[in-house]
Amino acid sequence: MITVEEYYESLLSEIHLTADSSGSIVENEFLHYALEKLVDYGEFDEFELIEDGRDATGVWRIDAISIDNNSDIATGAISLFISLFEKNPTPGILSQAELDGLVKKLNKFVDFSLHKDIYTFFEPGSGPFNVALQLKEAWKPGATNLRLYVITNKPISNRLNLQKKIEIEGIRAELIVWDLNRFFQLELSGRERSPLIIDLSDRPIKALLASKEGDSTDIISMMAAIPATTLVDMYSQWGSRLLEQNVRSFLTAKVKVNKGIRETIKTSPKKFFAFNNGITATAESIESEQREDGEYITSLENFQIVNGGQTTASLFYAATKDKFDISEIYVPMKLSIVTASAAVELVPYISRYANSQNKVTEADLFSNHPFHVKFEEFSRNTIAPPKPGIASGTYWFYERARGQYTNAQASLTAKSERAKFVSINPRSQLITKTNLAKYLNAFNLLPHVVSKGAEFNFSKFADFIAEQWDESIESFNQGFYKTSIAKAIIFKNLEKLIAEQKDTWYKGGQRDKLVPYTISFIGNALQKLKKEFNFDEIWKKQDTTEKLNGLLISVAERVNLLLQDPNRAVGDVSSYAKKEAFWKIVKQHSDSFDLSPYIDIFIDKKDLANQELKNKIDQKILIGKEMIEKVKSIEPREWEAIRDFFYENNQLNDDQAILIKQAIYKRQPLSERQCKSLYSLYTEYNSYFRG
Repeated sequence: MITVEEYYESLLSEIHLTADSSGSIVENEFLHYALEKLVDYGEFDEFELIEDGRDATGVWRIDAISIDNNSDIATGAISLFISLFEKNPTPGILSQAELDGLVKKLNKFVDFSLHKDIYTFFEPGSGPFNVALQLKEAWKPGATNLRLYVITNKPISNRLNLQKKIEIEGIRAELIVWDLNRFFQLELSGRERSPLIIDLSDRPIKALLASKEGDSTDIISMMAAIPATTLVDMYSQWGSRLLEQNVRSFLTAKVKVNKGIRETIKTSPKKFFAFNNGITATAESIESEQREDGEYITSLENFQIVNGGQTTASLFYAATKDKFDISEIYVPMKLSIVTASAAVELVPYISRYANSQNKVTEADLFSNHPFHVKFEEFSRNTIAPPKPGIASGTYWFYERARGQYTNAQASLTAKSERAKFVSINPRSQLITKTNLAKYLNAFNLLPHVVSKGAEFNFSKFADFIAEQWDESIESFNQGFYKTSIAKAIIFKNLEKLIAEQKDTWYKGGQRDKLVPYTISFIGNALQKLKKEFNFDEIWKKQDTTEKLNGLLISVAERVNLLLQDPNRAVGDVSSYAKKEAFWKIVKQHSDSFDLSPYIDIFIDKKDLANQELKNKIDQKILIGKEMIEKVKSIEPREWEAIRDFFYENNQLNDDQAILIKQAIYKRQPLSERQCKSLYSLYTEYNSYFRG
């Protein structure tokens, strides 16, 4: 079992290694790593790292910012970050004095941002200046949802006061501390997101029990009428984290404010309950109290809306943007209490049927898509060539589910075994689902989409992969995997290369925007020449060449000049990078860019296409063999379960029923075509319950 001390040592070693290779500040690398983790855990959708956010006198400091403002239903929540990195071999304890000092510096930064002339107090174009500009635009007295994050690799003291009231400019701020133990425990838990506890003790929700605990050990059903004010307050605080993880991309990217719902809110609020279908939700547990007139819910753990995103969005918009009175509105709610152990299987199932009228596609439920299983298989079975000077190859570890990397170590009993695991699966080669989406969409010429944050980018990535999977499953072969890793290498190397320019043209803070735009800039220029990156060479070397590095840095500097243009259409550079209009400007410069000095490091597009065709043919043959073997290995009782499941849900036609009957009784051999049909039923059945 891996210990927290070993986790600390591994993390410390990896952060130092990354910082040394890129020439960046160790604490910045730690914070970048930690915030990437928190994006994956659903704490927030995106962040902007401020690499020059320290006051020389030590009075104020800002290390990162995140503002939820990407859509009409965004909460506008402002998250400010400050970090404390422990460099010693053994971590010390985070003290109350250290915590208070960090919070005070954040407080001072907000004060100066709102009250000073930022054009003279901060250096225009610097990270703190850009954050101050965002704060001035986003700050709404009396309505701002403010969170102060302290990120550290130290464990916190048990005596630490995390409940003390913090007020900044008359606004109550929530203090959130992520320490060593919290990161470690979350990774071990394998959860897709950090726990979410909603306290309703001051406004309990009356509920009707629709099933008793004895009816099922996995699920309890309840009905309730939740006040609209409570639902809006919950969404204001937690935002898209309330949306069930498997359809979250669908809801956040596609849900619009419904005009009909809005009109009901405006003109007939008392009829809302009668006119609206309400929401369907799940929770892993609840706390309740029994009163004379019934049961009241006082707390919800990991509450998730699986249907009703449009209702929630419309109420939130009406209350916060239109300023409509929603005090008389109640929303019907069907609540399923699902145990944590059963949630992985049951919640996606509830999501599918709750959203059946909304045409939730496989792309919308992409977290459970078989693409991830296949990519994970390649990552575990494909060893990368050794880098120069290293004796053996290593693996790139694709984390299909949260915490797989840490749990793989935890399953090893001896420390020597865990050390061996890390040596062949280095943390620097860990890839999450959101990271993969970021790498591939940058090469798909979607830098403005990547810049909009992990959740939005992942939804677009899901659309693309799901469509490609349906068109040509054999495209996802070992060649595709190696090319994807080569793209990851280019992306990660470019991050390091830009960090190394800190003392020249790079002022810090926009690396996450510069990297995808630089890659798309070159990719667009290559399209004109019918050329492509030599991904095979990069895979074999596990590195980029000096000549390619020179091109990457040259283009990154050019993109940075465009991003920092004083005459840009949008003042805040972070918001500007999210606009398709900026990508069009970058494309214009890319169209006229002269690649001739670098042409020898690229290959003809037709050569890559020929190799991809060969890979697809090989994969198609392999898939056929694997499919037939799998279908023949499935036991009759499993086919019976599949048959019963589709019968119960009215999704089985007569031909499919006959095929399954043939598979159960095995009276005659199955043809390849029959196996293919049966395999489709098998994979669809399993996709309902895949975690």
